[in-house]
Amino acid sequence: MNLATKTGFGFLCALGLTGLACSGSGGSSGPLGGSGQSVQGGSVSAGGTVSGGSANAGGTDATAGKSALNGSGGALGGSSSANTAGAGAIIGSGGATIGVGGTGNTAGTGAKIGSGGAPGGGMTTGGANTGGRGSGTGGTVAASGGTTAATGGSPAAGGTGGNTTAGTSGTKVGTGGMTAATGGTKAGTGGGGGVTTATGGTKAGTGGGGGMTVATGGSGGTTSGNVTILPGAVWNDTQGKVIQAHGAGIIKVGGTYYWLGEDKTNGASFQNVKCYSSTDLKNWAFVSNVLTLQASGDLGPNRIIERPHVIYNSLTSQYVMYMHVDNSSYTDRKAGVATCSSVCGSYSYQGSVKPLGHDSLDDTLFQDGNTGYFLSEDRTNAKLQVYQLSNDYLTVSSLVATLPQYESPAVAKIGSTYFIFGSHLTGWSTNDNQYTTASSMAGPWAAWKSFAPSGTNTCNSQATFILPVAGTSTTTYLFLGDRWNSGNLPDSRYIWEPLTINGTTISMTCATSWQIDTTTGIWSP
Repeated sequence: MNLATKTGFGFLCALGLTGLACSGSGGSSGPLGGSGQSVQGGSVSAGGTVSGGSANAGGTDATAGKSALNGSGGALGGSSSANTAGAGAIIGSGGATIGVGGTGNTAGTGAKIGSGGAPGGGMTTGGANTGGRGSGTGGTVAASGGTTAATGGSPAAGGTGGNTTAGTSGTKVGTGGMTAATGGTKAGTGGGGGVTTATGGTKAGTGGGGGMTVATGGSGGTTSGNVTILPGAVWNDTQGKVIQAHGAGIIKVGGTYYWLGEDKTNGASFQNVKCYSSTDLKNWAFVSNVLTLQASGDLGPNRIIERPHVIYNSLTSQYVMYMHVDNSSYTDRKAGVATCSSVCGSYSYQGSVKPLGHDSLDDTLFQDGNTGYFLSEDRTNAKLQVYQLSNDYLTVSSLVATLPQYESPAVAKIGSTYFIFGSHLTGWSTNDNQYTTASSMAGPWAAWKSFAPSGTNTCNSQATFILPVAGTSTTTYLFLGDRWNSGNLPDSRYIWEPLTINGTTISMTCATSWQIDTTTGIWSP
């Protein structure tokens, strides 16, 4: 969407022009963080359900690797039997309610065998324990196994005859059964009973936990990739700042998604193109401003830069960005190009052109194998033009199709079918966006039809991108849209919804909350 379509609706006030009345917006209104607003993202990551389970307790005949911890974790874990520690390891029970040391434990070089504390009592030694070199004798290390001693024995109450000093390869005193009162886990910081080694267990996130743990944003056991998306909510980055990446495109590099879009902090005029990164599509970290305001030229003051999209050219090893470049009255109508060797690096601006002499306003990029396509709205000819790019993606090489006039185009290839989505021209106000299909980017293209519930104005949003989320089980396609707030552009919201695909037919609902697992690619209501 651009202000050239908004002037007829009285929207130039968004540019700070006086003497014109502002038209209402279909977008959400109200100050950021106002009463009753939902907020997603921020500094607390919603990591889903984390479960260590009783399987994380030190089981019979468990073997810990070098510098590992092997022990039971929490009330669900009893003492470990016949456990063997390698060099620098610790074996100990750490149950919140079980304070009996393991039997038949053997310490290797520099290791320690200790017993957990009994509830409210002193240390209980284990039977038939053999101390290795540099270890205590009989497992009498102070509070080894149940270190917080909240329920696992008196703080620093050592047994008799023990040695509280680790050997040359030993580890610190009291680490088996971390925070035993809560099942031996610390969500987000790790530690605890169970196995936190490369052998016999997994370490998800930043630590492993024993016992049974259910925590939001925690780690340990097996971490689900399921996160909740709240369309239309205030969306903060991991530093707690509102994400400014409107008219956006997303590119996946390795296992990381990069979200690039317009910074509307101070209104419509160009400020920055921002780049954020995420692995789960929920928690986004700000990386950098990849294009910034210049003293003059296309990127200078009072200029318009909209809908930045990026694709990677494997022949030149360059990320190539296309964007709509204009003046404040929307009469330049050009396509700008920038390049960079890294996706969120500092892009070098290459200039702007009218592709094959045509106007270029709202635009998008699409990559089909190694072939690049650029789509943009041609205002003079009232068309949506589809161009093929040169091999290096830096120029338009040919016009492959001309479609009816739509703006804010977005493209997806699902199976062997190509889909183009677009918006009618209604200024900042929303409308029922539509889509068309073809078996080739050159067409012929089918009749356009709606895909969101009729009368919802595409869930009160305008298309900007179609994102495939390819997982181990399936690929989900997401509609990414903007809910523009013409009276307060920084508070324009993001509407992301999963698409339902049946052959060449697409539909979506206007869910206010839904979940996605980027590992499996599965979404759920």
